[in-house]
Amino acid sequence: MAVSNVTLPNGERVNISHDDGYSEVDILDFAYREYVINTDPGSAFGRGIRDGVDLLQTSYGSTLEGIGSLLDMESLQQIGADTIAQQRGEIDAEAYRQQRYGDGDDGIIDYAMNLAGSSAPQMGSTLAGAAAGFVATGFNPLGAIAGGFLVNMPYFYGDNRERQKEAIERGFRTEIDEGAAALYAVPASILDAAFSAFGAKFLSSGLLKAGGGLLTRATRGAVEGAIIEAPTELGQQFLNRYQAGLPIDSDEAKMEYMEAAKGGALLGGLFGGLPSMVVQGIS
Repeated sequence: MAVSNVTLPNGERVNISHDDGYSEVDILDFAYREYVINTDPGSAFGRGIRDGVDLLQTSYGSTLEGIGSLLDMESLQQIGADTIAQQRGEIDAEAYRQQRYGDGDDGIIDYAMNLAGSSAPQMGSTLAGAAAGFVATGFNPLGAIAGGFLVNMPYFYGDNRERQKEAIERGFRTEIDEGAAALYAVPASILDAAFSAFGAKFLSSGLLKAGGGLLTRATRGAVEGAIIEAPTELGQQFLNRYQAGLPIDSDEAKMEYMEAAKGGALLGGLFGGLPSMVVQGIS
């Protein structure tokens, strides 16, 4: 008789006793039948939020693990490893719940809402850091970039480490390069912070000099946001793969770049167009 530890969608961990030879799918299926009461997959936006929070916490956990490794602090390293394990379990459990009980995302609206939700936790922390830096430096865009950069570094460093772990599992590298993970987190953080600085500057200038029709300003904001965010996401995806040692010109890589650019353009349009409509409404 074997025992497997399963993480349920609510984060609770349970031990499942089963005969040897049971597949992971069989174990998860039994655990869900026995323990999961709420099988509602939720809205596309809500699912995105849950995924975004899990990914953000995974990256922060990996950052703690990396710092613990660099400083030779086993307790900090273990805290980070435990955080990663818990978040990965929740991600797997949520994916299984969607596969079993969800009906999938259909259409551009569901896709956009799920994408917005999954990006909201990380983007929210970036915008908060950028806004704090913007205000602290007397509404200087450089202050917004600095604030967003400081908030982003732990996220991208941890995210780079997790991508390196994937590369190790796939045989592209043999160990984690902490220096590369930290080094390539710098340009990725700057790219993200620069977009947030654009948002801070855009909102402030809009509040001070609101003009034009509601649709005109919303369209202009959406176009500006899409133009900036699409190459930002593509560049970050390239850096993430390159530092991990994964192929950067394979079909898989090209697909990732395409998805990153498409998602970036959509998000940039949403976060560029909607704020301008709010600003125009306020003015």
